[in-house]
Amino acid sequence: MLNKKQNILREALTVVLLLASVALAEYWFFQLWRLDWKVPMLYGGDGIYWVGQIQRSFGELTGSLGWPFYQAPSPYEPNYDLVYDIFVAFVGLFTKDTGTVFNLYILVIPFANALAGYTVFRMVGMRRWLSYGFGMTFGLCAYVQQRLGGHMMLAAVEFVPFSVLLCLWCAEDPNFNKPGKGFFKNKRNWLALAMAWGIANNGAAYYPYFTCFSSALRPSA
Repeated sequence: MLNKKQNILREALTVVLLLASVALAEYWFFQLWRLDWKVPMLYGGDGIYWVGQIQRSFGELTGSLGWPFYQAPSPYEPNYDLVYDIFVAFVGLFTKDTGTVFNLYILVIPFANALAGYTVFRMVGMRRWLSYGFGMTFGLCAYVQQRLGGHMMLAAVEFVPFSVLLCLWCAEDPNFNKPGKGFFKNKRNWLALAMAWGIANNGAAYYPYFTCFSSALRPSA
């Protein structure tokens, strides 16, 4: 029987192995030895508006009657992909080179996806080696590779596993997200608030809608 310290050590080693595996896969399949960091490795889809956002270090939306369906209530600036904007703002502190920021975002996405997948699989009680395998599969799945070439923000599916986890908690825990004095005594509610923030600010409207739709279906299941 492993003690707490041994469990933490094994968990950390598994996470390191997961990250190293993603890095090796990216290096080989993306042929990173050929990469010129100042030249975006992919073009199309969301790519064209990156130039202005990176130079300003923040995202910008303009009010319109089309997608993403909102009217800017001045002086507030609504955003639908704040996680991405935070990344751009942070990296923009060190470089304003569009190609570099662009390439970094592409390369970071599989890491975030794999880590999220691994985390959720472990939270539901799956063994480490299975969580590692499924995390790798989720992080580098065909959908992610295809989306990277057109809509990078949609390849960033790191909060989708947490959307599924929220639905599982709704189904199995009658006290989960239940209003009342004991709301903040339930640790799951604290985690759910953090997950909800991430879900609402990632993947444009697609993944927040997926979460709402899945949550609505859950009571009828």
